[in-house]
Amino acid sequence: MTGQGATEHPNGWGTILIGGMRFGGSCGTCFDGTGGVAMTVTADFGPGHTGETRTFYSAYFVLDVSNPEQDPVLLWSFSDSALGLTSASPAVLRVNPTSSTPTSNADARWFMVVGSGVTAYDGTSGQTAKIFAIDLATGPKDAGGVNIFSRFGTATVGVMGDAITVDVNLDYRVDVIYIGESVRNGAGPPSFVGKMYRLTMGVCTTGPCDTSTWGVNSAGSRSPTVLIQSFKPGTQQFGPVGGAVAASADENNTIWVYFGTGRNYTSADESNTDTQYFFGVKDPVVAGACTQVSMLNCQQSDLVNVSSAVVCSTCAPGRDQVTGVTDLTTSTSPRTFDELVGLTMSKDGWYTTLPTNGERSLSRPTILGGIIFFTTFTPQSGDICTSAGEGQLYALFFKTGSAYRDSALGTATSGASINVLRSTDLGVGLASQVSLQIGSQGSGAAGTTAPTPGCVNRVTLYAPMGAGNVNTMCVKVSNPWSRMLAWRDL
Repeated sequence: MTGQGATEHPNGWGTILIGGMRFGGSCGTCFDGTGGVAMTVTADFGPGHTGETRTFYSAYFVLDVSNPEQDPVLLWSFSDSALGLTSASPAVLRVNPTSSTPTSNADARWFMVVGSGVTAYDGTSGQTAKIFAIDLATGPKDAGGVNIFSRFGTATVGVMGDAITVDVNLDYRVDVIYIGESVRNGAGPPSFVGKMYRLTMGVCTTGPCDTSTWGVNSAGSRSPTVLIQSFKPGTQQFGPVGGAVAASADENNTIWVYFGTGRNYTSADESNTDTQYFFGVKDPVVAGACTQVSMLNCQQSDLVNVSSAVVCSTCAPGRDQVTGVTDLTTSTSPRTFDELVGLTMSKDGWYTTLPTNGERSLSRPTILGGIIFFTTFTPQSGDICTSAGEGQLYALFFKTGSAYRDSALGTATSGASINVLRSTDLGVGLASQVSLQIGSQGSGAAGTTAPTPGCVNRVTLYAPMGAGNVNTMCVKVSNPWSRMLAWRDL
């Protein structure tokens, strides 16, 4: 594909824009009455195409925008009868054989990956959820018009969320995709349940790499595997996972996956008060602690409930540094922050309940300096056309799901103790993903005192709200700066 031309792509590099139609167009399982209207039309589509019948599916498109002074060039578009409406955000990944040097592009391939979307305007699906992978260089069809994209089925009727890709060992090769799912729960409650999947890239020794090593073999087809779909006690299910997840690594290079639950498509969703959660789950597959042989054999479930955990920065005489972690069957309750870290590290991860009725997590978390920042929304109007409701900002330590021992958002006095806050109000509006900026040092409690405005600890958080306003605040993280940990000669 030439796109804007070879002169606009020095050494082969360029810039692309990937877009989708969201709820526009149609899909193979869309039908009148669900809102997802079937768009099959018989018409005159030009010379040689009189009386031709075409179906207008929702699609993703890829534009070459390398030179902003030139018009964008359409490289290709992708639609499929099983794609659904294009409600999910795609991700991009690079694969490269292990026989090639990490930065060599001789045998490298780039893919767009995306999950299947809704098939109705109420945010539900009538088809099996899938993950699609399309080579960015060739597009979904070969020169003869034959499909050359890959699909990976989940065996569950549902809607896939936004995908992320992770290069575990920083060798310029993506190792795993994480993507959530929302499934209508007919028995209810809850009205919808969720799952979190991983799709591993496998081992490719000689190029060019293809998708035949991705995931596991399930009934003759390649499939993703379940990271988590329930948690203790028993087989407790959690709510739908629609937004993108976040991932981080600890000092053991164990990958942690962070995500919240909830949805907000319809007025019925607005008034729904099912309990929602936020999770931090370790992935044993990429750590080499579990070999996946089926879709279910490497799922996690043994999580620590830190919903009521309280951490004090200044503790009253005789009070433990950590309280509220009590529903343990095989472990004693942690009394210090280090004991809490040791407890969660010995389990599959942690979870916390979102405490307010109707509170839900809708946007991707942001991680910096060991702190997970994420927003939640609690609707108040019952009207999906407004953003009336309350926003909340959380700041949790990535290993424990509790507040950190040092304050990120501030403290609150309780008797003779000073407790570290794990959340703060954002006010009215539907908050989206927060952004963090490491900038110049300022003065004053809010970092805005003249003549040197800016946060004292140099980290500023921006939380966009649904009404168009942006909350700005100073936050504290333990170590926001990039630094050299080790090196090796190549």
